[in-house]
Amino acid sequence: MMTRPTEQQAGFVLIASLTILLVLTLLTLSALGTTTLQEKMASNLQLKTQALFAAEAGAQKLLAWYASNAPAFAVKATPDVLAFTAPSHANFGTAAYWLGAINYDSASPPTYVDAQIYATTPGHGGSTQLAIRIEPYRTLDAAFSYALLANGDINVDPRTAIIGNVYANGDISGIDETENETETVAIPGIDSTLIDRLRATSQNGAGHQYYDGSCSLSSENTPTITLVFCEGDVTITASAQGERFSAITIVTPGAVTVTDAFADNSAAIRSAVIASGTITVNSEAEQAAVFWSAEDILLSGTGGIRGALIAAGNINVNDPRTIAGNATIDNNNLPRTHLRFRMSAWKQL
Repeated sequence: MMTRPTEQQAGFVLIASLTILLVLTLLTLSALGTTTLQEKMASNLQLKTQALFAAEAGAQKLLAWYASNAPAFAVKATPDVLAFTAPSHANFGTAAYWLGAINYDSASPPTYVDAQIYATTPGHGGSTQLAIRIEPYRTLDAAFSYALLANGDINVDPRTAIIGNVYANGDISGIDETENETETVAIPGIDSTLIDRLRATSQNGAGHQYYDGSCSLSSENTPTITLVFCEGDVTITASAQGERFSAITIVTPGAVTVTDAFADNSAAIRSAVIASGTITVNSEAEQAAVFWSAEDILLSGTGGIRGALIAAGNINVNDPRTIAGNATIDNNNLPRTHLRFRMSAWKQL
């Protein structure tokens, strides 16, 4: 038998149906609201990202300006490559950047400059700000990138293995696959200005030693010294315990004789011998150093060389060995000729 729902039951069904409909409506509105919010958030993120890219472009443009106008840095000039007011139109895609502030440090010449780069997306509201620091630095003279470089001749035992570049303004013998060059490479000179500067430096500051005459050096008598200047000829040896120098610069207006004196386990070469006279290296162990002479460099023994050989005269390698000139050289007493700039700090505000 079929029965009809009472009015009370029908009312309950209606209320339940309306409640379900209301819940579904609220869920739909909530989903639409969430979608709209997500779209707005994505849009804002996109605008901020565009502004950040623009600010980075402005920072790189400022860095490039210093690279092209190095003298301007020394006199603390105001860059004219970026405007100091917000442009009315985009200058990087749909975004725009400009220079908010620039401040050099108090030193003369300055050691760094701080700058603030602003960026925005005109008409859309996305914006950001970068704080950057730009510092100057000098790169090592290109001559020290050679394994062997001589203004005169280079004569090498044919059994020698060489890793790196070799160049002589004179003749080269003992090395296969050499090519005749019509140009010449400038050999950095050991002039009186360099000698006087290093002499003065050796007489001042911790870790420096000056000798008014010839000297005999080993890691025993100079354990914490980083710069030694000798007015006369120099003999450099390992200590009685076999310890060797790893980070020292030895300078003389005289000649130098080296016997198994240098070793360095670091990736970079930190030791250097700078001599106005001839440098003679007698080694049966690898020598990790730069040897730079205003005259000749003479090598005997089978100990390898890791570093560079630079001579204003000739280079003679009398016994087979390995000469590796592909290591990084990290020695601030060697000439650094090219001024460069780098961004040493970067922060989004």
